[in-house]
Amino acid sequence: MSTELAIQRALEDARQGRLPQALAAVRSLAQRKPKYMNVAQVLGLLLA
Repeated sequence: MSTELAIQRALEDARQGRLPQALAAVRSLAQRKPKYMNVAQVLGLLLA
């Protein structure tokens, strides 16, 4: 799965009220792609 698709799915999880799953997915992406700015932005959005 591409990083962008994984981000889209995590955002959809968050919209559907599945915040723990969304955070877990984005944190996993952040570990694998620490310099990918979109991942950092989405993680910040979910934690806000």
